[in-house]
Amino acid sequence: MLRIFRQPFTKRFLHQGEKHLKSFSTVAQAEPKKPDIKTSVPGPKTEALLKELSSLQQAGSVQLFADYDKCIGNYFVDADGNTFLDSFTQISSIPVGYNHPELLKAFEDKHSLRSLVNRPALGVFPAVDWPQKLKSVLMAVAPQGLDAVTTMMCGSCSNENAYKTVFMWYRLKERGGKVDFSPEEMASCMVNQPPGSPNLSILSFKGSFHGRTFGALSTTRSKPIHKLDCPAFDWPVAPFPRYKYPLNQFESENHAEDNKCLEQVADTIEKYKMKGCPVAGVIVEPIQSEGGDYEASPYFFQKLQKICQNVINSVRGRGTFLAFNATNTQCRDKIVADLKTNGVLGGACGENSVRLRPALVFAPKHAAIYLDILRKTLREI
Repeated sequence: MLRIFRQPFTKRFLHQGEKHLKSFSTVAQAEPKKPDIKTSVPGPKTEALLKELSSLQQAGSVQLFADYDKCIGNYFVDADGNTFLDSFTQISSIPVGYNHPELLKAFEDKHSLRSLVNRPALGVFPAVDWPQKLKSVLMAVAPQGLDAVTTMMCGSCSNENAYKTVFMWYRLKERGGKVDFSPEEMASCMVNQPPGSPNLSILSFKGSFHGRTFGALSTTRSKPIHKLDCPAFDWPVAPFPRYKYPLNQFESENHAEDNKCLEQVADTIEKYKMKGCPVAGVIVEPIQSEGGDYEASPYFFQKLQKICQNVINSVRGRGTFLAFNATNTQCRDKIVADLKTNGVLGGACGENSVRLRPALVFAPKHAAIYLDILRKTLREI
């Protein structure tokens, strides 16, 4: 089982949970006992509001108008006074229900209110307590190994900036860690041409939804209506597993489905590398929500991670003539240099190959040492 929370946070979280049980109880006491539908759905007030809104903007997706002053806990109240038990929670946006007293209390705090009213440009003028807020609110629940955070306004812009970060990281590796850009790179990026605007891609999966902004939309694969008439990047797509249920009755079939999808991921990455648009990153949902609430197994994600971490390939050899390939020349040279820094001598040959020529007395224990240091070196690249 993956451990998300560090132990100190777990204890603190449990303590806070006990502290707030009383407020949850208060919400439950204030809730209606059951749904109460007083008019047709949609009712006359809702239809009038929809007509008014439609004269101002596209409103075809609007279902109901809420009276948020009356919504409470698990219950949604619309403009016509109809009360619904809400099992959809604003598309999974309010995990503690409507009008939770602790959240309302936070907005009564003058310091918090001033933080909202003054709308700080956080990248330039963050508040004096911003570092501490990041530590106590976000870093306190960060998965182990992730020690930094970048805040964004929404899911789409979070993905957009993740894509940019991946591309910058990929090019940084290709340049051998150098950040001094050539005049050609700076000039070409201004007209959207290589090398300043490189031909790189993000792989996503059939059925995925990652947002409606341009980069995110190129990785969204859930419904045509999301994408029609919008230009898109020529980025790769791979199948996401579709299982048979119940799972315990179709284990072999679903395992085969995992392997089939993983094979196509690897093939697609290689295809885009050969066409001159290598995959710099892969984006995947733990559960495909918009695409139909499809899930994949831990095995699938673990193997997918290994594919993504594969900076070497084509392992080969006869006797003691051994070699493997890196993704490019710069990566190969860095592997050889870092191996030396970590205590192992190796050689380079061809455009992207690392070669080994061990002695005839190179025993299994020496091979184990080599592999341990190679794994350490690859993790650090």
